[in-house]
Order: sequence, then structure tokens, then C-alpha cells
Amino acid sequence: MRMAKDMAATHIIGLVLAASAALAANGDVVWRETFDDPSTITNWYCESGFSVRRGEGVDGSGALVWEESRHRPMPPAGTEPLVQEEDNVVRTMPQDGRKICRRRIPVEPGRRYKVSVRLKGAITNNCGYLFLALYGKDGKPMGRAAYAKPTIWKEVGTNGWQTLSVATQRLPQDAFCAETYVEFYRTTLGKMAFDDFTVTCDGQRFVELMFSSAYRDEQAEGPVRFVVPYVLAHDMDPNRASGRLTFKGREGDFSIVPDKVDGCRFETTLDVARLAEGKSEVRAEFLYDGKVRDVCSMTFDHPKTLSARKVRIDEKGRTYVNGKPFFPLGVFVHPRDVELKCLDRIKGGPFNCVIECAARGRLLNRLHKAGLMAIPKSPRAPDLATEEAKARRVYPLLRNHPALLAWYVIDEAFPGRALTEVPLQRLRRELDPDHPTIAVLNIAENTGPLMGCFDIIARDPYPLSHNCKFPPGCDRQDLLDVAFWPALMRKYGYGLPSVWQAPQAFSWGWLRTNGTPDLDRFPTEVELRSMAWQSIAGGANGVLWYAASIIFDRAKKDPAESERCWDMLVRVATEVNAKMSYFVSEECAPRVVNGPGVMAARAFRKDGKVAVLVTNRTAKPASGEVRLEDGTAFPVDLPPYGVMWR
Repeated sequence: MRMAKDMAATHIIGLVLAASAALAANGDVVWRETFDDPSTITNWYCESGFSVRRGEGVDGSGALVWEESRHRPMPPAGTEPLVQEEDNVVRTMPQDGRKICRRRIPVEPGRRYKVSVRLKGAITNNCGYLFLALYGKDGKPMGRAAYAKPTIWKEVGTNGWQTLSVATQRLPQDAFCAETYVEFYRTTLGKMAFDDFTVTCDGQRFVELMFSSAYRDEQAEGPVRFVVPYVLAHDMDPNRASGRLTFKGREGDFSIVPDKVDGCRFETTLDVARLAEGKSEVRAEFLYDGKVRDVCSMTFDHPKTLSARKVRIDEKGRTYVNGKPFFPLGVFVHPRDVELKCLDRIKGGPFNCVIECAARGRLLNRLHKAGLMAIPKSPRAPDLATEEAKARRVYPLLRNHPALLAWYVIDEAFPGRALTEVPLQRLRRELDPDHPTIAVLNIAENTGPLMGCFDIIARDPYPLSHNCKFPPGCDRQDLLDVAFWPALMRKYGYGLPSVWQAPQAFSWGWLRTNGTPDLDRFPTEVELRSMAWQSIAGGANGVLWYAASIIFDRAKKDPAESERCWDMLVRVATEVNAKMSYFVSEECAPRVVNGPGVMAARAFRKDGKVAVLVTNRTAKPASGEVRLEDGTAFPVDLPPYGVMWR
């Protein structure tokens, strides 16, 4: 995961909301601004450098013009954002000093939105962007459109008016309003005219995708869950919504009225023995006041025996490679490493895989020779067509490579990526049915909107940071409380995808200079160990430390520190690897049903014997009782960030 990516993600500071208006029909314009009337600028908030000028717009009309000849200084350290509402304008002062013009619009769940603007001019560098940011009723940011940031580059607009556009995914239930804006970095100079800002939307959908608990929607025997997320219009009563699922059975179609869970999804569980053999359509209907308002479907495969995939995920989220259980224990590397310069340091140690390496056959050859598996970074491109073309070229070349474990397809994406990732995931399954895809997210709530884009989900908690955000009820005393993330990712993923974790193994202080040295630091060995074991105790079925490449790169400035940090990570990973036989055991273990609130625990069974991993999530001593569902109970007394096996 790149540390500096999506730098603009933190600059929007809250929003004061207005009631949402009724929206237009499919494809109609929701809102348009042409700046023909200079008074329309009152509907906008513009940083210095913007003005409305007659004669500079399309066909000589008015336009919103930005012009700057001097770099804008950074705001003073500790400057607080300013937020107020005036004439339907949200006024903010971005912390990073970028110049922004912005305007708010109402939105409704279940629709896709597209914003476009015409522009012309000349700027000094490729440092401008068009965005459409989304917010919930509580003002909480919900991400931005779209798949690739539409860049206002040096050449755009130099030969006349050009159009720039972005689009959202279908908006989730809590989407309430949006903000369209243009962003410039404080070092960008030049002149740019903007005209004809336009926002359109498509028809409202209440259900669109459905999911099953079966890996790749294929299951030969046993129970399977079907989950259908749905959204309601703002004026709909949740108590009047219902659903129906229709399946193709051995003796004809049959329907089930599913349970309604959490007011945002329908689901049901049934034995696949009830389904017709082979591939068939499963149909979901959304009903309001007993009338069908929307439908969606999926293809489910009920074979006599499962396909012999090189890599598969079972119903418990465990990974199998060539039919044998495999617990991923790996490190992130840099995709631009020349033939993986750090390979000699990684091979022969406790790790069994690397992630984010380049998707090159000769590189996978080296990894295979070193006894390592690879999760290469899936080819990226600025548009869907180009990315599909790259996937069609790369996936068939590598799909049979013995070192290939999975594909790394999403890195801390906002929900807007679903617009292109869902069709890409369908293509990836077609091009390589033998290997799963993995997404790593930094916002757990984005898991649901991105469902259908991956097979495995992972969270990347990096808590040793001065600007770390804590979950409700946590404070600095719970700084390393990372055990709750796997369960939270599973919750937001409707309990369907396999969950891994990417713990912190780097120093934020190596990557930025404006932090707090005592917090922006590399973990101590106790902290490193605690985060690894917490991840597993919390339910992760794979651990991928971020990042070997950053530790090795640190050697350029401080070789001794780089060596010390790498040695600590190797020792911790070696300790985890020593318990590998428990992680890959296929024996069913009892669940941990009760334990002290500051602890995380997980049970494993091997050779008929149960072993329980217990971790202390806090920097204070902890004691209490751990109880299993089979009635077994035992006392625990752990030091700060302590770990024990019972």
C-alpha cells in the first residue's frame, strides 16, 4: 500500500446537510451550472484565485476562472478547519493548502451519478483533479468517485474546451448528499476556465447484486447462504419492504421468503441438495407493500464434485493450495523492485509468500525457486477498457505458474471503484478460475459496497501514528487493539469472504516529517508480536506484514535501524510460523464464547487436542476467564500486550 496515495482523501472537513430533493428520471440532469449569471457563484465556495468572468465561457458565455501566479503557502501548523453554512454553501479551509471550488447536491441511494465539466486553459503541472464526494446523513464522508482520478494535466484545455467526467457506484442506503469539486495543489500555477458543470443520474435500483457463501459460487454439498443487499428510497418505510428468492430445484422452481437482517439485506440458508445439478439462475425480488419493485439474479453452480482448482477457499475461509491447507504468512514488497532485490533477505526464513510484487513470469520463477508463493499486483490502467486488455494479456500467461497464490486487485479503494471492479472481477474469474483475488482496505465500512470485487478481504491497521483514528470506546491506551478488525471486516462483508490482515511493520516517521516522533515510529518487538497474534486471535486466516520493502529502503538512511527492524520482524514471524500446524489443521475446533473484554482468543484443534490462543489487546495487565462452547473454561493472567497458548 502506497503511503501517499489519495492525498486528497482527508481534506474534506464535514458537511452541514439539507433535506434531499426528489430526483429526475433515468438519465436526466440532476443539476447544471453554466455561470452565465455571475450571481450563481453564491452557490459555490471557492478558494482564492477563482472568479466568474463574462466572455470566457463556452461560446463566449460566463465561466468560473481560476488564475494563480504564486505558490500558496502551507497553512500554519495546528490550524483548524473552518466549517460553516451560508447560502447553501459549505465553506471549508483545506488543511493542506490546496485551492478548491465546490458545490453541494442532493443524492438518493440506489442511483449512479456522473459529474462532468468543460474546461480550457494551461497549468504548470499535472496537479488538478475533478471529484464527486459522498456523505451520509450524519455528515460522515463515504468516499469519492471514481475509478481513476480524472487529472487536469498540463495539456488539457490548451487546444480549446475539453470535457472531464467521473461517475459513482450505485449509492448505498446511507448516501444522502454529494459535493462536486475541483482541486489544485498549492504549487500549481496557471489559468483554467470551468464551465457547464453537469450532474446526471440513472434509474433507481433497490437490489442489484447478490452473493453466496460458496467460493466462486460453486458448492457440491452442505448448507449455503445467499445474501441480497438492498437499499430504500429516502421516503420508504423499512417495515413495508420484503423479499423473495427463487431457485431451480431438482423438480422445478421453488421460492423462499428470506429473513430481513439489519434492515439492509435479505438472506437465507439452504442445503444445496435441494438445487438442480449444474449451473442455474438464482433470482431475488425486492417487494414493497407486497409488490415487486426490483429484481436481480446470479448464476450458482451445484456440481457433483468441486472443480479441481489450484487454489481455493473453503467454507471456513481457509486457503488450500493444490488440495493442501495453506496459511499465508508473508510480507509486502514493492512492485517496482528490480527483480525483487530483497529476495535474498526473505527466502529461507519464516515467510511463505510475498504480496504486491510485479506480475512478471521471470520474477515468479525466482520466487518459486526460493520456495515462496506470490500475490502479484493485478495490472492497473486509468480506464476500464485498458485494464481489461492488460488482464487479458497477463492473466493467461501466469495462471498456470506454480508460484501464483492469488491476485492483489484493490488497495485501499473507495466504494466508487465498484463501478469498474465488479465487471473486472467477472473477467478475472473467467481468465483465471484457479486463483482468488484479494483486496486490502483501510476503511472497514467500504467492504460492503465493494462486495463482488474480490474473494478475500484484508484490513491494514497501522496504529502507531499520531493521527490514528480509534473505534468507539478506544483511546491511546488501546493503541494496538487490532484484534477487532477481522470480525468487523467479516461483519461488513455479510460474513461471506475470507478475512486476512496486514499488520504494521514500518515507521510512519520514515515516510513523513510533520508527525510526532514518539508515535510515528517502528513497533517495539512486544508490539510487533502482539499485533501479529491479535490478528490471528481476531479471526484472520492469513497475515501479510506491511512492509519488507520499506524496512529495506530504510537502509539508505540508517542501515543499523533497518537491520534491527527486519531482525525483529523475522523473530516474530518465526514464532508465528512455529504454530503453523494448528493454523492448517482441518479439525473442527470449539468457538470461544466468552472472555475478558480486553482479550481476544481463538481455539484450534490438532490431533484431537484443543489449543487456545489468548492475547491481551492493551498496555495494561489483564486477567479473567476464557470459556469455550464445549464448556471448557480456564483462568488467564497476561502482562501488557501479552500472548499465551493454552
